[in-house]
Amino acid sequence: MANVSYRLGNQARPEVIRETIQANRELSDAFERCREYLRENEVKLDTTPAVLGPWVTFDPEKERFVNDLADQANPLSQREYRKPFVVPKIA
Repeated sequence: MANVSYRLGNQARPEVIRETIQANRELSDAFERCREYLRENEVKLDTTPAVLGPWVTFDPEKERFVNDLADQANPLSQREYRKPFVVPKIA
């Protein structure tokens, strides 16, 4: 699911990301840990921008995204596989 959110997202400066997620304490803490990890590994968010993706909601029973972005998110959660690595469709 995180990859789908990433693919639907846009590049954003760290300040914008921090402001956007500030209401969610766990997410804010995770972002700060990620920034620290990137800093320790000399990744500069000024030259390698982060991506802020939308919140997506996944229904595990239906195995589909169900929020406002479902029409965009669902196609991103599937792909064409090459034989013999094919995932069968179950009705």
